[in-house]
Amino acid sequence: MEMASEHMNAKVSPYLAFLSTVRTKLPAVERLVLGEGGFTNDSSTTYLDKNGDVVKRKDLSKQQKTLLKEYRLIQYDMTAGKGYLANTDFFNVPNTQHR
Repeated sequence: MEMASEHMNAKVSPYLAFLSTVRTKLPAVERLVLGEGGFTNDSSTTYLDKNGDVVKRKDLSKQQKTLLKEYRLIQYDMTAGKGYLANTDFFNVPNTQHR
């Protein structure tokens, strides 16, 4: 949705603007589940740069680590949390007024 909105030069919600920042500032992230143990702290996550090369989490910049933390908090709130963001304008596209 974020990339389609950008392509169409459409107004976006703060959420889609955040996703755009994540897409441009963070390397790709992929979760790998190894066996029945499920996810472990960092060993089950692979970070890839724009060239597809593996990047270690410890090598992410402070800004990237902050974005990743915010992204995880947003995902948690949307899926398993109490939905605090649903009661805000975070997902709403700003209205435009025509004169």
